[in-house]
Amino acid sequence: MPRSTDLPRTAVPQGVASFFPDLAARKRHLETRALATFAAWGYREVVPPLFEYLDVLQQGLAPETVARGYKIEDRHDGRMMLLRPDVTAQVARMAAARREDPARPHRYGYAAGVFTHAEAQRGRPREVFQVGAELLGPGGTDADAEILALLVTLLQDLGLSGFTLALGHAGFLQAILDDLGLDEAARTDLTVAMFRRDAPAVREGLARAGVPAVAREAVAKVPFLIGGREVFAEARGLTGSEAAHAALAHLEAVAGELSAAGMEGHVLVDLGETRDLDYYTGVVFEVLAPGIGFALGGGGRYDDLVGRFGHPMDAVGFALDVERLLEAMTRAGVDVPAPRLHCVVEGPEAHAAAARLRARGLSVARALSGEDPSVPVIRAENGALARVTPQGVTPVDEDALVRDVRDVRDVRDALGGGGR
Repeated sequence: MPRSTDLPRTAVPQGVASFFPDLAARKRHLETRALATFAAWGYREVVPPLFEYLDVLQQGLAPETVARGYKIEDRHDGRMMLLRPDVTAQVARMAAARREDPARPHRYGYAAGVFTHAEAQRGRPREVFQVGAELLGPGGTDADAEILALLVTLLQDLGLSGFTLALGHAGFLQAILDDLGLDEAARTDLTVAMFRRDAPAVREGLARAGVPAVAREAVAKVPFLIGGREVFAEARGLTGSEAAHAALAHLEAVAGELSAAGMEGHVLVDLGETRDLDYYTGVVFEVLAPGIGFALGGGGRYDDLVGRFGHPMDAVGFALDVERLLEAMTRAGVDVPAPRLHCVVEGPEAHAAAARLRARGLSVARALSGEDPSVPVIRAENGALARVTPQGVTPVDEDALVRDVRDVRDVRDALGGGGR
């Protein structure tokens, strides 16, 4: 007997989605294209587990990420487990578990879903599909430039052109905050204000902390250091910190490599790009696209993360939101044709004929009752094929049919269109 419920019989939890064929095909196309691009760059696919031990994985997660996660009890040993909230932490744990050589590059790519419950309260999905890449082992500008160039190439491979990488450096702001000598609470408040690009809040917070007026005004400019390569000179004039200048030099070198690779048109220097300063240690970035009111994804350098699992190793990577990417592709007019039936086959030799047509690149089904009348119908009998229409039966030459169709998706037109 079914259990009683006050929900509709087809209800799903808030914040999760069902993908019907057309959208599912677009999603799969994007994921397949991403993994192919990763593979072309030497990034091998990894598949992390859907859930992990909470007390293990949380070593690589921010407390708020753990708080938002879905937790379940392991029926085997009673330990708490965490449904995957972040793939990067899992990749870090996997690399540490294998004791990967930190002196060598390790390139990984993935397509996976992450789960969080707090986002649904703000209208965000609780299940977010991602594609991403992680480069573990080497540090330095070359590694940062590689992961950013891979990101640009992936977006181009997906058919996008007007996107921008907002490129910053966590070390620049960290060095400025270190020089101010703020306590933890004031530093946290200031970081939030900087993230919101709220200059008055930055000034007020610094004033409460006793920071001199000249320094307050200089720091308040940081969130608005946005533009081209000229931003670096302006930023150097705001601080005498050697660590801040080193961060700027690193970022400028990375931007220079991207420029040399012909990718400068996609780069926007944004020194107010902070992301999570407890997580990132160097270059940070977000991906922006025209007409989309939110970032498509982002990433950065996180040299401390793998070490939290007991095996220190430098690392940099990114993750992109698949559904947001699909929206950007739609807005950009990128066509991703959904698979469809080219024809259905009936008659005593239907199965053999359908198999031959599939082998030649067509999407073919055995004709059943109630088929879509717009799908062409072929009859297979006595070793021959014939087109079935309301007007009658017309012989069809298999070789000519396949040869004359440039794109097998257009075979319906070659068959004359319409159904029986």
